Amino acid sequence: MSKFIRKQLGKLSPSRALSFVRRPADKVPQLLTSLKDFSNANFERLDPKIPIEEETLPGYDQMWPYYYPVRIGEVFACRYQVVGKLGFGMTATTWLARDLKHSRYVVLKIYLESRFLGYREPPEIAAYECLNAGPKDHPGRKAIRRLLGWFTIMGPTGKHYCLVHPPLWGSLSDWLETQKSCICTGCTNFPRVTAHMLAVILRQIFLALDYAKECDIVHTGQS
Repeated sequence: MSKFIRKQLGKLSPSRALSFVRRPADKVPQLLTSLKDFSNANFERLDPKIPIEEETLPGYDQMWPYYYPVRIGEVFACRYQVVGKLGFGMTATTWLARDLKHSRYVVLKIYLESRFLGYREPPEIAAYECLNAGPKDHPGRKAIRRLLGWFTIMGPTGKHYCLVHPPLWGSLSDWLETQKSCICTGCTNFPRVTAHMLAVILRQIFLALDYAKECDIVHTGQS
């Protein structure tokens, strides 16, 4: 997290700080008017012989042809320009992108080639459609990450599904790790996690779970 963000968070009340962390898309400067060139000769060149990120996952030797080879600056659906990589997993990679149509940032979750995954479309799509169609007056609706849309990409081996989400900040564990770092370095601008903040977080979690229950959705994974 940048020094600027830490400084700004230090000026906020606990509830406002949580709002800032939960919904950063509202705080990002709206400078998305045209395509950007992300090429830079000064970028560090990685050794292709050293595995990183999803390349370190078990079974990657068999899975690698089915990952879509995303490139920074690539544009999908004539609308979303990739800015950088956010994460990876056994079934997908996630990327920060610029929505050129609505001048905002979004997150793209790009799945492995659909035939390799063994289903016609990711089951998440049906789950998110149920969540999007849930009761609009439920207080937990705003605590659920929305699905802004989805589309497909044709890659070297076949079709890839791509889900579009609003971006979020890091998890509570990320916040705690940053807090530990600030304590070690003597930084005083970053707000510490207090009992009041935890109460606000837990309330949002319980509201989200109750909303999901109203929509007949339950998460059965380990995360």
